[in-house]
This record gives sequence, C-alpha cells and structure tokens, in this order.
Amino acid sequence: MKPLRAVLPCLFLTFGLPFAASLSAQNPESQAKTSGISSFKIGPIRQLRKDVDAWPLILNASNPSLQRVNAALTSMNRKMLSTLRECDTNYIAWAKIVNKLTGKASPAHDWVRKVRVTMHGPAYLSLVATNSFFCGGVHPYMFTEVAVFDLKTGEPADPLKWFESSSNASYAADVEQPDPPLEKSISARGLLPKYRELTNHECDNVYTESQPFLIWPDASSGHVILVADVLAGCCRSCDVETGLTLEQARKLGFDESFLKAIQEAH
Repeated sequence: MKPLRAVLPCLFLTFGLPFAASLSAQNPESQAKTSGISSFKIGPIRQLRKDVDAWPLILNASNPSLQRVNAALTSMNRKMLSTLRECDTNYIAWAKIVNKLTGKASPAHDWVRKVRVTMHGPAYLSLVATNSFFCGGVHPYMFTEVAVFDLKTGEPADPLKWFESSSNASYAADVEQPDPPLEKSISARGLLPKYRELTNHECDNVYTESQPFLIWPDASSGHVILVADVLAGCCRSCDVETGLTLEQARKLGFDESFLKAIQEAH
C-alpha cells in the first residue's frame, strides 16, 4: 500500500473515527493448485467492507512457506483497514470545510478496491489490486498494487530476478516505492518502446524515458503483464494493463525460468 500521506498530501491526517470491518464472501468457490511443496487452496475474496476487497488467504497453509504468505497477506489487510479509517477521517474533515457533510458516520463508496488472483502456483502466487478512492481534495485517485510470492520460500518474489542481466533492470529511482511485500516498480531496457507499441502510441507524451512498470505473471492468458506506474492523476487513463507473449518477453530479456513458470501454470 502506498502511504496515504504520499498520495493525498493536502488532506488532514488524523485518526480516531470508529470503524468496523465486515467480511462478506464474494466468490465462495475456492481454487486448488499444487505448488512445488504441497497442494493448497486459495480462499474466497472477501470484503473488508462494501466495495473493498481483501487479499485472499491460503486455506490449508500446512507448511512454513505458505504460512509466511498468509502472515504477509493478513498484515496487508490490517494495514488496509487502517488506511480506510484514515480516508474516512480525511473525507469527513474535507466535507465539513466545503459544506458537503452528509451526516453519515462513515462515507459510502469513498474507496473501491478489486482484488484478483492472476497466478496460483506452482511457482508463484500472484495477486493484483486496483484501487479507486476519494478522501477529499481536488479529484479522485487510482492506483494498482501487486503482490507476488515465491511459493518455495513464502517470501515476496524479487522482480529483478525475472530479468536477464543484459536487460539492465533496476528498481525505479526517485519514486516512492511501496512497503514489502507489495511489488516495487521496475525500469528495464526495451520495456517502454514495446509498451508504447502495444498501446498504439496513444500516451507517448505521458511516459518518461525511465518509465517504471509494475509487472506480474498471468497464468490464464499465459502472458507477462505490464502497467505503467507512478503516473500523475491527470494521466491515469494511460496506465493500461498490457500483455506480453512469452516470446515477446523473451526478446525483452525476461529470464527463462520466469517464463517457464508461467507456461507451466497456463
């Protein structure tokens, strides 16, 4: 989760609004897969409150690696609850100033969040969350979060290891990166020209030459997914999720073991 203070610097940053989290099942069908260690099931994507998805947990976390994944996901859900309380407080403070207070104790629909599983074994558990929120201020905000776990260790996957050394991949400099286990954005040789090509050059003037990207494996399509990260609020329509075929990714310097893991899960 990117700190709310960084996303909304103009808002009041106070706490104390009572908040109760509800957990209502969204998709009761569990998904079963086999990791390199043991079989596991992903639980349903529940909601922290209406319209706000939680990170789903592994149901039968029977070994230390899967238990580490669950501990990280549980911690992220707790942080999200704190962020929602902060957003509610900021929105109410802003609404009082502009005389738009509705009288509700908690603003409705100030945050909408959808979580999806893009790969659930055997090598990685990949989760993506898209967020849209308005906590007061000039305009709403949107951002994407990515959490990919190495199922052999239970630790967050390092996206730099998804590239060959010739790609010159590095964590994006001079941008605020999220706390682990959320994925940091990456810059690498060749990603921007290919992204521009695949998005029909519609936002060429928006991207910087060192444009950072969030990257994740998508087992359903068998693609590597790219999305431009840290774009200004006015340009969020240019953060288009774009898929690379495995062959395209190979030519851009992605590591063969990463591509093989996607192919095996497809």
